[in-house]
This record gives sequence, C-alpha cells and structure tokens, in this order.
Amino acid sequence: MGRTAQVSSYFSDPYNLTSMESRICLLGFSGSVLSLIFSTLEEMAWSQPVLILENIEVMDEVPFQSKVPYRRIWHEEYIPQPGDAYCFSVLKPAIKKTVFDFFLSHHGITRDRYMSIVHPSVVMSASSIVDNGVYIEPGCVISPYAKIGFGVSVNRGCTIGHHTHIDDFTTVNPGTHIAGHCKVGAHSSIGIGTTVFDHITIGSGCVIGGGSVVNRNITDDVQAFGNPCKVKVKVE
Repeated sequence: MGRTAQVSSYFSDPYNLTSMESRICLLGFSGSVLSLIFSTLEEMAWSQPVLILENIEVMDEVPFQSKVPYRRIWHEEYIPQPGDAYCFSVLKPAIKKTVFDFFLSHHGITRDRYMSIVHPSVVMSASSIVDNGVYIEPGCVISPYAKIGFGVSVNRGCTIGHHTHIDDFTTVNPGTHIAGHCKVGAHSSIGIGTTVFDHITIGSGCVIGGGSVVNRNITDDVQAFGNPCKVKVKVE
C-alpha cells in the first residue's frame, strides 16, 4: 500500500514522514507541477523540509516562493539521506520513467522509497489502492476498488471509476472521466476532458487526444482521438 502526504487512516507511513528529520525530494522539474505540489503541501500545513532536485536550467525570472521550507540543488550535488522520501514533479510518462531509472541506477532509490501526494479535497474510497510515487490533484474522485499504479499522475477534476486500474507512470489529464472496470496500460497519457466508457481497455504507451470519447478498446503504442475515439497513428 502506498505512502502519502494526505492525512488518512488507510495509508501507512513506514518511513515516518511526519518526523522533522524526513525530507520530501521532488525529482524532475516542471514549473506548473511544482507550484501545484507546494500549494497542496501548504494547504496541509506541511512543515518538513522539501528538496527540489533540478535536472534542467530554470529560465524563468520570477523566483519560486512558498510557505513550505524548501531548497533547490542540482541533481548531481544530491547526497541521499536515510529518511528521504521521493515524489515526481513532472507529468510526461516517458520523463517520469527516465527520472526513476536515473535515480535508481545512480543512487539505488527503489519504488518503496517514493511517497504519494494527494490533495485534501480528493474523494477517495477506503477500498481503493494507491501505489507509491502518485500525485493526485484537487477535485478528483477515486472510486471503490480502483487501483492507481506507481508514478501515476491524476490531474484536476478527474474521476476514476470503480474497479478501474491505471498502470505505472501513466498521466490522466484534467477533467477526464474513466468509468468502471476499465484498464489503462503503463506509460500512457489520457488527454484533457476525455471520457472512457465502462469495461474499456487502453493499451500501454498510448496517447489519447483531448476531448475524446473512448467507447472501444485501444491497442498498445498508438495515438488515438475523436468522438468516437479512433486510432490515427502508431507511436514509434
């Protein structure tokens, strides 16, 4: 069962993240995701230190500000500490996987060291299962017996139906509604405002265009969009 920053009776905390010695380390850099994560932590009155591990040069001139204590360092300067917990601050599935592989090979950071951050406004069934490394934004509903895999991002205002499984590193973009008994494969991206009907399977490595209505199964490694959603091109 995943670790999360949300105060909830059905998430465990094996690394004692409420201790002042623990740090959240944000891996990968995306300015929009970073601000949303810190907004979530501020609403939770999070007081533990946060370490932002940069992997690109930051070009914006406006300094990032937050009430939550944080420090930014270049990823090559990072020295892991035993109590550190990790979370992705990037949404693209391929980049999340690349970031995970990098820190696994360079620092031995395995999946069990990642935590999940779930906004307090999220409605989540006690019977749902959320793996490590997950980020769920405000206004989402996670229905009974849904399963959210490792490194999944669920953006604002999404609904994940009952008994639906979202596999590792996938991103569900804002306003998407996935009905019950669906399966979304690993490393896929579901576009803004997509609707997925009951009992639909979307393969691994798929890109579903925004506003699509998915009423039939979608095979692996394709780009598909439209109403009804149709395969347009094979992803190389």
